[in-house]
Amino acid sequence: MPVKETFHTIRKEQSAPSTTQQKMFKALLFLFSGMLLCLITKYSDTVPANGFFGNIWSLISDITTRLGI
Repeated sequence: MPVKETFHTIRKEQSAPSTTQQKMFKALLFLFSGMLLCLITKYSDTVPANGFFGNIWSLISDITTRLGI
């Protein structure tokens, strides 16, 4: 069995490619997700570690601030 036929039995071809509107929606979704994560990271660096929620923010700060690229 040729390779191309094997691949077609594993995964069918998509019926329609993504539209421009869907691509723009995904791009904006990733942009806003990145902005939200950036704000959470910056906010977690400024919160004092007092009490239960402070300890949670401190943990988030430790993870996001010292995360290696």
